[in-house]
Amino acid sequence: MKEAQEIRSIEVLGSARWITLAEACAYSCKSENTIKALLKSGNIYGSKAGTGTWTIDRVSIDQLFNQERDERRLELARRLKPHRRALCEVKTVGVR
Repeated sequence: MKEAQEIRSIEVLGSARWITLAEACAYSCKSENTIKALLKSGNIYGSKAGTGTWTIDRVSIDQLFNQERDERRLELARRLKPHRRALCEVKTVGVR
């Protein structure tokens, strides 16, 4: 899955850090309304130019989804039996 995301990143954006709203939607596989809600809530960073077009920080999208992934892993680890929990926690240490 990570490889697919990296390939999509290369295909859609090249090495651009600042991307348009349409590019952010393609990159994150989220709708325009979802991206705007994430911007409004401060979960991702961007600014609206005088022309009304959004410029969004791609790195903040990556950080958000990496954080959500780590939180899901920790929640799963909490639900596991103690001996399995230790194995899962070892895998998530230093992932950020």
